[in-house]
Amino acid sequence: MWLDRLKELKKASGFTTKELADRSGLPGPTLEKIFAGSTKDPKLETMRCLVYSMGFTLDDLIETPGKNGRFTPTEQGIIKKYRSLDGPGQEAVNAILDCEHRRCQDERQRPEKVVELFPTRKYLQSATAGYGDFNDDGSYEMIDLVKRPPVGTSFIVTVNGDSMEPTYHDGDQLFVRA
Repeated sequence: MWLDRLKELKKASGFTTKELADRSGLPGPTLEKIFAGSTKDPKLETMRCLVYSMGFTLDDLIETPGKNGRFTPTEQGIIKKYRSLDGPGQEAVNAILDCEHRRCQDERQRPEKVVELFPTRKYLQSATAGYGDFNDDGSYEMIDLVKRPPVGTSFIVTVNGDSMEPTYHDGDQLFVRA
């Protein structure tokens, strides 16, 4: 029903009935009757003034938001904030909007990036100084590196402890050539 939609538009606009009366030039009591549902068949010109003062059109009153190019309540909130800015504020928003628009356009025109992955074996058992244990069993996982590992890399191990400092630190990942 148009009245429910009108109330949604009023809520989205963020304006009070008094503010709408000031913006539209319509009497406050007339607006109160419309929003209360007392006025069953308001004049077309009255409704036009009312919805325009909220930043909407008559089409918005009868159409679903977000469809057919109409503004959603979120977009209406943005418009309301924008209109409350002074000249320099609007210029700043315009500059940011232009910059972001160009960035999005550039990304859409860029060909799809193909990411090459480099599957590499990473042993689950960490490496320690001293005698240590051999990594000769199947206790490893395959990981995909997004950068090519150094030439000749056979696998990756994680350093455990600080006995290999200052060269290697606890938690470092090492590329190993078998």
